[in-house]
Amino acid sequence: MRRMEAGPALAMMESGHATIAFALFQTIIGDLLQHPSFSEHDLSAIRLMVSNFALQPPWIRELLEARVPQAVQIGTLWADGVRGLRMYAFAGR
Repeated sequence: MRRMEAGPALAMMESGHATIAFALFQTIIGDLLQHPSFSEHDLSAIRLMVSNFALQPPWIRELLEARVPQAVQIGTLWADGVRGLRMYAFAGR
């Protein structure tokens, strides 16, 4: 894929039994969660999701909690080429 397409992405996450989802940006998360075929895909293997949960608008947070309840939501603090990616955890589910 040259760009993120929600339908094929959901199918790949399911077929690959993805355990970590790096869907960091609102546009990506929104497209995934609102895709018409979302409920057809078994994403129960996802245990960790980099979603920047605390920074998302309420409607995204509500959909994440409802549709991926088993996943611990974490976010990035910053990322750069020298220090790498710094993560922080969201304590709740």
